[in-house]
Amino acid sequence: MHKIILTIIILWSLPSLVVAQNSTAGVIPDLGLQVFIDSAFANSPVIKDNQNKLRYSDLNLKQAIAELSAPKIYIASEVLIAPYVNNNGKFISSNPDNKAIGYDAGITNGGLYSATTHAKLPLFTASGKKAYREVASAQTETYTNQIELSKHELEQQVTYQYVDCYLAQLQITYIQKTIDLLQEQQAIVKTLVLNALAKQSDYLLLGIEIQNQKIQLAQFQSDYATAFLQLKTICGISDTTLKQIAPPEIVPRRPNNDSKVLKIYRTDSLQIMAAQNVFNLKYKPSFSLYADGGLNAIEIPGIQRKFGVSAGITFNWMLYDGKQKRLEQQKNAILLNTTQTYRTGFLKQHQLQKQNTLKELSYAKGILLQKQQQVADYVQLLQLYEVQLGQGQLSVIDYLNTIRSYGNLQRDLAIAEANILRIINEYNYLNW
Repeated sequence: MHKIILTIIILWSLPSLVVAQNSTAGVIPDLGLQVFIDSAFANSPVIKDNQNKLRYSDLNLKQAIAELSAPKIYIASEVLIAPYVNNNGKFISSNPDNKAIGYDAGITNGGLYSATTHAKLPLFTASGKKAYREVASAQTETYTNQIELSKHELEQQVTYQYVDCYLAQLQITYIQKTIDLLQEQQAIVKTLVLNALAKQSDYLLLGIEIQNQKIQLAQFQSDYATAFLQLKTICGISDTTLKQIAPPEIVPRRPNNDSKVLKIYRTDSLQIMAAQNVFNLKYKPSFSLYADGGLNAIEIPGIQRKFGVSAGITFNWMLYDGKQKRLEQQKNAILLNTTQTYRTGFLKQHQLQKQNTLKELSYAKGILLQKQQQVADYVQLLQLYEVQLGQGQLSVIDYLNTIRSYGNLQRDLAIAEANILRIINEYNYLNW
């Protein structure tokens, strides 16, 4: 019999029951945790920023490939006049008199009249394209990881706030149960007073306690409204309608020893090495094919015959620049060492945090079981007191003291369950 009663009590006391309909007047029930998480993802400026960075990185790669692959075609035009004085009346000449005053004709040719189209095409650019693709790949992985990490952090933050809402909602549920119980007993005592089996003061005491509980209920309703609106703010939801939320289903994830956070250190290393490869490109031989065509003349007479074309190949190879390549390698080696140091430190700290969180969860579950057992004992006691009160064998003061203790215990039970949900949320954040 005791086991049956205990089972009924636990089911009645657990906060997985639907919130009482009259606990928050005018609300629309049952939004789930995932609804808020999805809204937070959709409205996060950090996630949108990294999504834009992904597109920006893709455009950067296309720009770099175009720089190496596509020919550059442009038009150049120049008119240069180098006049002479004391040149037998010739103002411009490519062969000035010995007494003429002006720039040396070997430098200026007396002038320049040029309008040409130029084309230049880099050759043998496979290594350059590979280097820029490695940079883009590392950036893509970095921004993708940042999006995942931002979602992970948002999920933790939203879940914490959701649990705060749920705790306030549980408190409303429990205190409403207490009010209902007191009102039932008040009706019984009223009958006893009318039959001269109880004192009028007992009836008044019950009424005062009901009012006290209603004041506490109003406070919890205010706490719920504040927590709920804060939840919507975190999720970027502008609607301020007050609604009930569904019990959160938060369970520990399976142990994961390969934390996704480690991917951040990996992509940091990839970016450093990719940047080194791009830097090294200037030390590789480079070839370019060029061609031009158009007008190129130094004198106006006969300029109509000065149209032509030319083509050639350019070659460049950096031989020495003050050992900058070696210095760059040393700088990047320091960065790689720093990344590895952070990774090693993270692994040690991360494992300890998960172990401590699991221990904390075990303690919290033990406390919850104790609270549940206490609630079961109190319900049994209240059932006996209700009979005694109805028979006039128990003072109202003793009954009210028990009711108050029972109400405090229910609030402790709600806090204990919310604490377990918070610890699981923290563990899931670490075990990612």
